[in-house]
Amino acid sequence: MDKVKTIVNIGGKEYTIAGAESAEYIHRVALCVNQKMSELKRGNEQLNNTLLAVLTAINIADDYIKTKDELAELKKMVEAYKKDREAIKPQVNVSKFR
Repeated sequence: MDKVKTIVNIGGKEYTIAGAESAEYIHRVALCVNQKMSELKRGNEQLNNTLLAVLTAINIADDYIKTKDELAELKKMVEAYKKDREAIKPQVNVSKFR
């Protein structure tokens, strides 16, 4: 698969990013990073770029882990629903013939 190269702007600096995803997707990711970085910078203008980058990574990782945990919980709920549905199915079929 060919790598896509695109230029993105994060924190007022341009970066050339290469990846397997589309340029549009890479820009969406960069926008997410830039927005989180800007949000943290507004909260503390004194942060140096290194600390700002680390805090941005920590915040995005926090969002990712919470979303991953929520997805896992939703998958469990779907599986429980499927099992309940399968358990009820024979009861529904029997009641049709009474």
